Amino acid sequence: MSRAVSGRPSAGGRALGLGVGIYALFAWLSTAAQSAGATLMVLAALADRRFRASLLDWRTHGIWWLLALGVAAAAARGAWLWPETADAQWQAALGWIKVLLFLPLAWWLRADPARAGRVLALALAGWWLGFALHVDWVAWTRFEWLERTGFQFKILLSGLVAGIVLLGLALLYPVGAARAPLRRLALVVVWMLVAASALLALFAAQSRGAWLAFLLVFPAAVAWRWLPPRAAPPVALLVRRVLLALVIALPLAGLAVWSLQVRWAQSPPVMPSTPEIVAAPTPESAPEPMPAESVPESVSASPADAPALPEVAEAIDRHLLPSGDISLHLRAAVQRYGLEKWAERRWLGWGPGATDWLIEQGRRDGDLRDAPESGVAGWLAHFHNTALEILVQFGVVGAALFAAALGLTLVRLARAGRHAGAARGLYLFAFGALVMYGVMSLTNFSLSHRDSRSLLILLLGLAWGLGGVSERRT
Repeated sequence: MSRAVSGRPSAGGRALGLGVGIYALFAWLSTAAQSAGATLMVLAALADRRFRASLLDWRTHGIWWLLALGVAAAAARGAWLWPETADAQWQAALGWIKVLLFLPLAWWLRADPARAGRVLALALAGWWLGFALHVDWVAWTRFEWLERTGFQFKILLSGLVAGIVLLGLALLYPVGAARAPLRRLALVVVWMLVAASALLALFAAQSRGAWLAFLLVFPAAVAWRWLPPRAAPPVALLVRRVLLALVIALPLAGLAVWSLQVRWAQSPPVMPSTPEIVAAPTPESAPEPMPAESVPESVSASPADAPALPEVAEAIDRHLLPSGDISLHLRAAVQRYGLEKWAERRWLGWGPGATDWLIEQGRRDGDLRDAPESGVAGWLAHFHNTALEILVQFGVVGAALFAAALGLTLVRLARAGRHAGAARGLYLFAFGALVMYGVMSLTNFSLSHRDSRSLLILLLGLAWGLGGVSERRT
């Protein structure tokens, strides 16, 4: 982005900044406003000749163009080999390519911690506003928040975003930013309100994947942030960091276990686990199916294909699962099937839009007969593991490209963070948030959802932009 001689941003730079701001603020508030921000962001960036020139620099952006070309080639190949999947192939490929919207955002940031802070502040404001408009504050005071909800988000994404918000609040607290007593008090009140909201959202989501990502990243990141390298000799510093991380992690793990126990205790069993139930029911004794609104969000209704309910109870007994929660069994079964499909085309995969088609084939051919549904008519729509999705869709070759892109992003960010100085917490947050997204992705696949893709665009833009020290503005 060029600047005028006076040091003020050019008109194109202001338009790009406006587009970035609109995109961040409305990422989870309004699809139309977010799309307008994305359009303005892209057009303003493309109008800058320096941005266009940077896109042609293969040393900097070559890996992303290889990925985009690889996704398009995989879609074309899949549409050619399996014509019935053609529409799904191109639609899924477009979803993957949309992630490249992070490039204009990264270009605008370009190793500028102040701009990164403003983007995060806008994204946080948009998240909290959406949360506040959907939460029942009276029910919260009566502990009714123990009922699983994602508020305005998809449930799994709600837990992940809340965990990332808590990570940012812990790492980026502006110590000494407000010197006046009243401003300091206002800052503390706002911080506590947002932290309480994020903690509520994290536990209300009751997402084990989000909790795992949070427990793995949050304690370690806080320990590394607030015990800097100069605090003690290397060995003593490592011991202190580990102890601090454990002190933070153990209570959080206890809360998570308690919340799961409450959830399982309150959830009605899918089917009573008794020998009489395992036997085939007669038409008169057959139980009524669960209502459609009880279907988990990751399951799509299909009444004609519902398995016999006694099989569900038998599977619960065989796999030692809680009677009110068989999602672990469902995921294990569909992931075993996904590994079988990947082994059939391990190098180039089936194409980006083949997942639904493959799962439907497995249901029709009986390959997924050992995957009981949740006592209702329904079926998993994906493999609930992004790494497995990538392997099935793009094979080993495509997975290597994805791994290289992610690895390069983290390496760039880590190298730049070594010289971040006072902005060290910001770089640590960008690194930790991306790792949290990655851990969560091992338990879910949600890039087809706009909200999840928006989060990934913001995180990649932040990480790639802060890591671009060589692209720093002059």
